[in-house]
Amino acid sequence: MADAVRLILPNHIQGEWSAAVLLTYTANLSFFESQLLPQLSHVPVRVVLADADRLRDTFERAKAAGEGLRRTNRTYIVGPIRSRFAAHAKAILLLGPARGWLAVGSGNLGLDGYASPGELWHTFAYEDARPEHLVEFETVRELIDGWLPAVDPPAREAVRRAWSTATWLGAQPPARGIVRHNLQRPFIEQLAEVVTSPVRTMRVHAPFYDRDLSGLATLLKGVVAERLEVLTTQDTSVDGSTLKAALDELRVPTAYQTLGLRDPSEAGTYLHAKWIHLLCDDKEVLLSGSANLSSPALVRSGAAANIELATLRTGGPGSFNRLYEPFVIEPLAKPSSLTFADTVPDRHGPLPDVPKLMWAAITSRTLTLEFDRPSEHPDPSLRIVGIGGAVASPEVNWQDPRVELRLTEDDLGRVHSGHLDVWLNEVHAGTVWPYRIDALNDQFATSSANDHLKRLRELPSSDADMMERLAALEQTLIIDFQSAWRISHPGKNLPEPDGQTDEPLLRLEHLDWARIRRSPQHLAYGSASSLAAPAPTSLQVALAAISGRLGELGQVATPTRSGLDDPEDPDAGLGAEPISEDESVDEEQPRRLPISTRTRMAWGRFIDRYVRAIGDDRFLAELGPHATIQNAAIFAGILTQLLREHEGGQRLVDPQRIVRSQVSLWRHLWGDDNHPGLLDVDDPVVGAFIYRTVEETGLRASVLDAIEDDAFDALPGELRTQVRHQLNRVVSLPSFDLVATVDEVTKGQPAQVDACIAALVRLLAPRDDLEKAAHALSRPDLRASEVDWDTKALKRWDPRQGQSISATERVMVVHTAIPDLDHATMATYLAQLSAAELMTNTAGDYWRIHFRGNGKSRALWDARFRYGTTFLDGEEDDQEIDDLTPLWPEWWLEAQEIGRAFGRRRTA
Repeated sequence: MADAVRLILPNHIQGEWSAAVLLTYTANLSFFESQLLPQLSHVPVRVVLADADRLRDTFERAKAAGEGLRRTNRTYIVGPIRSRFAAHAKAILLLGPARGWLAVGSGNLGLDGYASPGELWHTFAYEDARPEHLVEFETVRELIDGWLPAVDPPAREAVRRAWSTATWLGAQPPARGIVRHNLQRPFIEQLAEVVTSPVRTMRVHAPFYDRDLSGLATLLKGVVAERLEVLTTQDTSVDGSTLKAALDELRVPTAYQTLGLRDPSEAGTYLHAKWIHLLCDDKEVLLSGSANLSSPALVRSGAAANIELATLRTGGPGSFNRLYEPFVIEPLAKPSSLTFADTVPDRHGPLPDVPKLMWAAITSRTLTLEFDRPSEHPDPSLRIVGIGGAVASPEVNWQDPRVELRLTEDDLGRVHSGHLDVWLNEVHAGTVWPYRIDALNDQFATSSANDHLKRLRELPSSDADMMERLAALEQTLIIDFQSAWRISHPGKNLPEPDGQTDEPLLRLEHLDWARIRRSPQHLAYGSASSLAAPAPTSLQVALAAISGRLGELGQVATPTRSGLDDPEDPDAGLGAEPISEDESVDEEQPRRLPISTRTRMAWGRFIDRYVRAIGDDRFLAELGPHATIQNAAIFAGILTQLLREHEGGQRLVDPQRIVRSQVSLWRHLWGDDNHPGLLDVDDPVVGAFIYRTVEETGLRASVLDAIEDDAFDALPGELRTQVRHQLNRVVSLPSFDLVATVDEVTKGQPAQVDACIAALVRLLAPRDDLEKAAHALSRPDLRASEVDWDTKALKRWDPRQGQSISATERVMVVHTAIPDLDHATMATYLAQLSAAELMTNTAGDYWRIHFRGNGKSRALWDARFRYGTTFLDGEEDDQEIDDLTPLWPEWWLEAQEIGRAFGRRRTA
């Protein structure tokens, strides 16, 4: 359906698209590269078409400011539309094989144009099953096709590629719909023909008028209104005195009014929207879009007019009242206070002295330059300078107005990225960002980010692929302060480290959370747990891949990579746009390190950043539980993958580093002895989302998947203790449901059940005397100095015979005083000691503990003779133990249940 909206574009561009085509008058390419390309990285064909003069200004400013724009015409096309008048249309067109999304409005490519309350947009959606707005899409295509001859050949070809990805999109609309252009007919005619009853009131707003007001005057003659309301702001470009005189002459009763946004936080916003609103007795008509109140915009058509795009809508009385809800409208006391600001440059002056450079392209080793006309110089000279220096190629082929040069290896390095400056006959002919045809062709054939995210359950075989996978994750997830900073402060450097660490000095108050929550990355978390959405986001792809449910996303065609550029090049792969390989290493150092080293460093830092972030409760509170649980599911899968061997038998990241990260993640999810975990949530709605995500992504199963890796079998003592304690806590929780989780992991296969249970036993069952003592005393942090084991010759009392027998037995000696030690506690420790020894198949039926730290306190249990006692220092008599059963941990009991379920009883 169509809707009139305040457009926040990144909210709409998530999903699988095959092409994106943007029309704009001015283009903020830094914004496009930093904010929109990350969200369009999986889209093979990406084209921006802008007014030629304004694009030239953009390039000149970028060069003067030192903006690299390293992806311009390398991973996306930005092409000028060369028109005698302004190429002023604004539209965003997203295309897929069976669906599309379209926005037509007033905003230019930039943050203000795509997210400001001062713009007005109408959006449309198409699906094969709901084709009612097909005509709107075809109207936009018709306008673009009509002006394609005025576009550079490489951009023209890219547009045709875009159309080829959406075979449902016809070249000519069979009828006129809501979207209109002025290719054949002026807007004033199209507006007049829908008016079938007297216009009681005409209400107009535009930021720009003709100096002579010819556009407004012609409008009022073509569409006669009984009353006119002129809506203005302090920025409206019109001479107030001239306006009043012209309207007085036309004898149209006029009310002059001012518009201001009602929300105080949006005061001062530039109101760039344009509309003509006709109020009749039986209906209302609204024309809105890119057209200002000028003759080139409204009165003319074709090559004699601006290139404009608008929506023309009709409805019953009051249909467009919502348009005015954000505004406070007040009378304008003095129309003469309005002034005309002539900001439009002269487009029709004399030709420059020398031909001007129109465009350039680099294909393999050939540099092509095209000028606006042939050079009249008998022996023209040419000088070309890239960001790496002057091109020295001796092979120049003149085919006026086109020139081709054969580049040497050194020349290729000089023009490798960025802009070119060209002098013709010693006069500067222009600055261009050349079309890099080979890179663009690679881009057209790839869909990098989602292609990598779909394979998260597989470890790539090459370092280059691992770097691209990391870039895909970086541009999809918000994991910590750094990723939040990129959204909150696009294009700005991270705060400098504080000198204590190498990490940037970031604090919560540095971040604009309102902006972050409006970002496509954060918005994607709100719906990504539904793995079967018709237009999956990058986040949904990642979650589905981790959970092994990628097939549920539907079969959206995604081209595979045909090859990689130089893996040493940060632009290699053409999809990992905004994230450098190694942001914490200076620019020169990465070039000195082999890519394998850079890959290990980058992945290690990525994991460390995540682990630090999940330990920051304030950050997680701002990020929110929806994002936090989905990040956890993805990282659980990633960590399990990274434990596995990389090519050459090596692991990409140190196994102990990964295991520590696993423990931190488990603590984050299930809590520890002192803090609740993410899964301990009181809010039932949030809890339902979290547990649905846990189920859909196999988050519990990831714990058992991880511990089957042999990396867990060779852990140093302290880390092994941490793993045992945290894992014991996790798998013993009712919410973990060990029986169901083992069944999920093993699919009920007996051999896999055996392997899974064996991995649990290897990790959780005590392995040596210190671990047995720690288990007996419920002290996972027990130190070796606190306990000893003695072998003693002693007497074992046989109550059946009424006599003692000689025996040699091991005795556990505890040197540390245990607070509040009593008989019941000693009996519990005995029960846990017996379980610890039996779990490890230690032969024995006699257990004795001396509590030296508590004087002469001691406890024993003789399982053969079913006899035991406890003695507490300071008391006269022992207390007999009537019976003692090994106190098995919860996980062990569930393991026994699993064995019984598969018909194999496991006993100690």
